[in-house]
Amino acid sequence: MKDNHRSGPLDASALHLLHRAGQCAEVLFTNETAKSDLTPRQYAVLVCVGQNPDVSQTGLVEQTGVDRSTLADVVRRLVKKGLLQRKRTKRDARMYAVRLTAKGQNILSSVKPQATKVDQRILAVLRSDQRGNFIDALGDIVRAMRAGRRLRKGGRRPDTLHQALGVRLVPPCFVRAGPFQSGKARPTMAPVSAASRPWP
Repeated sequence: MKDNHRSGPLDASALHLLHRAGQCAEVLFTNETAKSDLTPRQYAVLVCVGQNPDVSQTGLVEQTGVDRSTLADVVRRLVKKGLLQRKRTKRDARMYAVRLTAKGQNILSSVKPQATKVDQRILAVLRSDQRGNFIDALGDIVRAMRAGRRLRKGGRRPDTLHQALGVRLVPPCFVRAGPFQSGKARPTMAPVSAASRPWP
């Protein structure tokens, strides 16, 4: 493995590099699709709804990996933009079924080629023989994280990544300001034992 371009510990950190790569991808998407006024997350929701008309919001959580509260906010914004419509399901009046509006379908059709172009630009930085392995590796990470949610039989699956990884958010009052912090308390994460995980 080549490491001649690594200048510090962050350059060998999967967490940091995935975050940086995600930031770069989001900038590319925003620049390419500026006229649509969509975020990558909103686009992902539109794609899933387009493939699964009348999907429930719970189904969207499963398919996109977006946590429930954030997903509800994304759907609300897309409904407000006139791109989605939602209604209570017949089987369960507590659940919403979501589908594209005509405007949403038009926007999705116009943005798909631009999103494909972004994918191509991202993959273009890799050799052709690396691209398939890169996509496979990202898929492996996502599938492993999803599988981690199902480790405890009969338990409710967690909605967020920190739950899937078995960590808990420490309340802000327990965070002490360091030399590079402003002194403002903020949540941090700490390991959770199997007996005290945040889901039953």
